[in-house]
Amino acid sequence: MLIVPTPHLALVAAAFSCLAVPAVAQSAPENRSLPRLEAIQPLGSSGTAGPIRNVQITVSGAYANAVNTNQPTSRDQKTWVGSLGVSADLGDWMYAGITGTYSREDITSTNLAFALPMAGLANVLGVDGMVGVRPLPFLAMGVTAGMGRSDASYRFTGVGMAGPATPADGSTARLGAFMAAFYQLDRLGLTAKAELLGSASNITYGPGNIPASDSFGNTLLVVSVGAKYALTDQLSVTGGAGLVQLISEKVPAAQTGLDPSWGLLEAGLDYQLTDQLSIGGRLTTWVFNDRMSFNRAAVSATYSF
Repeated sequence: MLIVPTPHLALVAAAFSCLAVPAVAQSAPENRSLPRLEAIQPLGSSGTAGPIRNVQITVSGAYANAVNTNQPTSRDQKTWVGSLGVSADLGDWMYAGITGTYSREDITSTNLAFALPMAGLANVLGVDGMVGVRPLPFLAMGVTAGMGRSDASYRFTGVGMAGPATPADGSTARLGAFMAAFYQLDRLGLTAKAELLGSASNITYGPGNIPASDSFGNTLLVVSVGAKYALTDQLSVTGGAGLVQLISEKVPAAQTGLDPSWGLLEAGLDYQLTDQLSIGGRLTTWVFNDRMSFNRAAVSATYSF
């Protein structure tokens, strides 16, 4: 029997970008398999002596919803994400960070092979790192890399189709590069950023599935601008806009491809509770995408040493 499940959606690192700050963010369109790159921010110099300075620990949580639109297949994916990250300056010119992520994904979908409804569940673990340099005070560049694994299952949910879930285990690898420029004018900070992001994923299905395994991935270019304005010494507002361009894509079996290009918008608030502790929130949405509706809400807390 031909059974081709809908792989769970994993949004590439760019669509989750923190557009309003110099950050390498968690991303954007569909990798369809595994974890995500959470935001790791390049940090400014604090003047603290020593090779490792400006150490920050960030805890964040997010909820995202992705829904297919104007497509022959349906997909409604709800994702809950939690992450823990550490970042720091390394001397006067370098910075680095690492983030661990756990996400739970609940999906209802159909595919091109047949119109039977399916329900899927995935638990995803990932780790992502970044290293960068600041050759000039207003310029930063660097590379990112990540990997992860998923423990997933799916089952048909139509009338008379109830039965045990079929397992599906996956792995993914991500690699990217970025360049960002900054400008500070009194209380207003401006950012322009370009990111090239690639991912490759593999998934192995349980017995009886055709195909028994699949591979897929994509390469994306993301260009964004952002702003951050300090309303008071403690409270700041952020906003940004970006353009995502699909460079290349390998589409999984019985699925449709990504939109060739689309936009994204982000708005948020940051509040400095103490000299060392800050909290923030972000809302992100995709625009001008003919194939998918996407919205995400995130909160975070950062402690600086």
